[in-house]
Amino acid sequence: MKVALIIHDRECGNWKSFQVKNGKAYLLNTEIPYVGSNSNGSIDNFIFRNVWNYAFINDGYFINPNEGFPKIDLDVIIAVAEHQNSNKVNFINTLRSKYKNSIIIATLKDTPLWKHNITNGTVNDKKIDTSFYDLCDIITLPLNDNICKGVSEVIDRDVYSLPYPYKIDELRDMFLTNTDDKSILIGCNSWVPGRGYSKCLEFSKMIAKKYNYNLIENTDSYSWKQWLQVISKTSCVINMDNWTTPGQVSIESILLDTPVIGGYSDPSLAILPEYATNDVDTLEEIFREVTLNYDNSDNLSKLKSIHSIESVKNKLEGIL
Repeated sequence: MKVALIIHDRECGNWKSFQVKNGKAYLLNTEIPYVGSNSNGSIDNFIFRNVWNYAFINDGYFINPNEGFPKIDLDVIIAVAEHQNSNKVNFINTLRSKYKNSIIIATLKDTPLWKHNITNGTVNDKKIDTSFYDLCDIITLPLNDNICKGVSEVIDRDVYSLPYPYKIDELRDMFLTNTDDKSILIGCNSWVPGRGYSKCLEFSKMIAKKYNYNLIENTDSYSWKQWLQVISKTSCVINMDNWTTPGQVSIESILLDTPVIGGYSDPSLAILPEYATNDVDTLEEIFREVTLNYDNSDNLSKLKSIHSIESVKNKLEGIL
């Protein structure tokens, strides 16, 4: 099964086309290691974050249409076209013309869906834009089965869960420590309005002062390597995010055996539902519990069953 992630040319940012060989990314048709749009968002050419990791399934590809369409016999295209001004019809028509034998699967990267259509982890009844979905063969979301079922009921089409894949064991080998520096890390996004950072900051400051922990804010100033090192050493991540996103911070925290509490991220809902709340009284009780006694083994097993590259590949094969 040969897989390519292809994103609309308006939405690729600074990403260049690449292919994965033996688990590492290289600029397309070269032996030049590729670290993504910038080195801050990758672990060398070994693994990227979120949607870009689909290209690591079966040593696949990412294709930026601005750089042309390579002649590859693709079986599956995981396609993204979200912006209102992106010509979705032309995009899909081009893919069907270039890769006639491919199944085109829709997915999401940066979307209004988790801002407008999901409330406290549950799909609401607001209208969902299906203009892109309607052009594709199969619809997937990088969210759990319950969310997909809720979206399916709203749009009256089958919607399948296809989580973002990660090299979980390899990242644990690189970043896992047994160090606890008695700190709290604010995991909530601080640079997008409406996601709850102010409330998270206020609550975390109170908890840090009351229980004598250092406080680390999320300022978007870390490279990914630095961010993972911080998560690995911190005592607890507090992430009171209002949006049900694919939940990179939750994935990273579970991956590194660090308690993550609060918010409605997808991994929290799927793996840690008892911690998925923004009620401050409940969160304080949970904080006391996880900082006294925390066993991550079951959570890690669930994470691997959902987000490992092998698990996502198997899920993709099942969808097809």
